[in-house]
Amino acid sequence: MEALITGFEPFGDNATNPTQRLVEVLSADYAASQQDCGRLRAQLLPVSFTRARTQIQRLSAQFRPRIVLCTGLSTEARSLLVERIAVNEQAGVDNDALALSGAKVDAAGADGLFATIDAARLSDFLAQRGLKTEISWHAGTYVCNTALYTAVQSAGQYGGKAGFLHVPADVDVHALAAALYEWAEAESELAAAGRKA
Repeated sequence: MEALITGFEPFGDNATNPTQRLVEVLSADYAASQQDCGRLRAQLLPVSFTRARTQIQRLSAQFRPRIVLCTGLSTEARSLLVERIAVNEQAGVDNDALALSGAKVDAAGADGLFATIDAARLSDFLAQRGLKTEISWHAGTYVCNTALYTAVQSAGQYGGKAGFLHVPADVDVHALAAALYEWAEAESELAAAGRKA
């Protein structure tokens, strides 16, 4: 598989999650048209520290996507936030009612992991398509952070790259879906060229 893009279900006081809608749009308008060649998969993740981690590990092992881009809602964001670092820490109450405070994502893992996609290139790519973006230095300690940490670990086992994009509540989902599909195609071509070189 060329690319795996994930989003999350609603959580907490948020009745909706734009990244769930992003997954639905990608699945309907982009992934479905590519099923025969398996280029893109869009997948909804649970807002669960344990189940999100397990699902990312399973999808990565099964499909070995060259690119894994997880997305999640940031209610405080006013623009798209391309995350740089995942910390080995989990805090908050997830949709399974699991309450954590300082628990490790991976007890044997590094204190932090850098996203392995080119964050600046993703930010520039989205900005060129009219979407307001910024670089953010780390993804917090909630399930979004767990997803990024896990994606970097899992994709790294076979040479894939991973990153995370926080989106604001009022994001234009259709514009973002179109831009991310185009970006995933461009990044996959770069990855393929790099393997041939």
